Amino acid sequence: MTKTVIFYPDGQIGGQSLQNSLPTAADVVVNDSIPLSSKAGRSMTHTAFAITADDVESVLHSHTNRIINAHGLSIDALASDVFDEVDKGRVEKSALASGTNLDEQVSGAYGEIKDILVELGVLEF
Repeated sequence: MTKTVIFYPDGQIGGQSLQNSLPTAADVVVNDSIPLSSKAGRSMTHTAFAITADDVESVLHSHTNRIINAHGLSIDALASDVFDEVDKGRVEKSALASGTNLDEQVSGAYGEIKDILVELGVLEF
């Protein structure tokens, strides 16, 4: 597991002054940017969310009766085919805006993937 020390621009680590102190385990955050602690005086949120063709496939499976333009492809082949057309930045932004809980983020991402698939003419709602 990779760990990173978070240094704030105002000369603090996790809300503690750097003067006469070295970082401790409490000042280290796992690389997915989980908030340090409530004592830090600031909160950090997840800064990355990535999707794969499997996520697109899951959304397609959830809406099989709404697929209108599969071009004769299976759902997994269709997911792979349209994956490059999905705006991953848009999905990431929606996921992160959905909350800090992974389930909330996945739900937000899948909702955004569904909207994109509608815009691409793959799903009809």
